[in-house]
Amino acid sequence: MIQGQMAGKVAASALRDRDAGKGRLSEYHELVRSTLAKAPFFYFSARKDFGSFENWFREVEEATKGLTASECSLPFRSFS
Repeated sequence: MIQGQMAGKVAASALRDRDAGKGRLSEYHELVRSTLAKAPFFYFSARKDFGSFENWFREVEEATKGLTASECSLPFRSFS
């Protein structure tokens, strides 16, 4: 949804200025890279690490099989 908002912002600006050129459309890419790409997890990292978002969801599903919601919300403990 966040990326949709970013895309809408760039699209509205492009329409307003009647400019849908390659440079203008790259604004979306730069906006995503300068914000979401700094997050510890986002679409591009999931695709790079797991091949696709679907594969990531399957890995999460398998890794959390049998856990309850309360177990998933426990604070992270280091095992070092």
